[in-house]
Amino acid sequence: MAEPSCPDPRSAPAGSHAPDVGPGMHWLLAINLIAAWRGTGGVHRQTLVAQRLIELADEGGAAAVERAALGLTDVAGTLLELYARCAGASPGDVLEEVAGLLRDRSAWG
Repeated sequence: MAEPSCPDPRSAPAGSHAPDVGPGMHWLLAINLIAAWRGTGGVHRQTLVAQRLIELADEGGAAAVERAALGLTDVAGTLLELYARCAGASPGDVLEEVAGLLRDRSAWG
C-alpha cells in the first residue's frame, strides 16, 4: 500500500496563518509553523514562530493555537519514531539525546 502524500505546506492561503483545518488535520498548522521556522535560516526563529502564533490567535483564537500545539506534538512524535526506527534505537533513547543536544545548544546562548 502506498503512503499518503503530504500536502505542500506552502499551499496554505496567502495572508492566512490559521487555515481552516478539519478534524485530524491540525498537523497542517504545525507544518506551516515548521516551514516558517526553517525559512528563517536560523536567524530570529523563535521571534518569527511567536509572531505566527500571535497571528494564529488573532485569526482563530486560542483554539487555533491549541490545534497548532497538538499538531507540533504529532509531527515531533512521528519524526522521533521515524528517526528511532532508522537509527535502530528506542524512541526514549533518541528523546534523551535530543534533550541533551537542546540543553547544550541553549547553554551557548
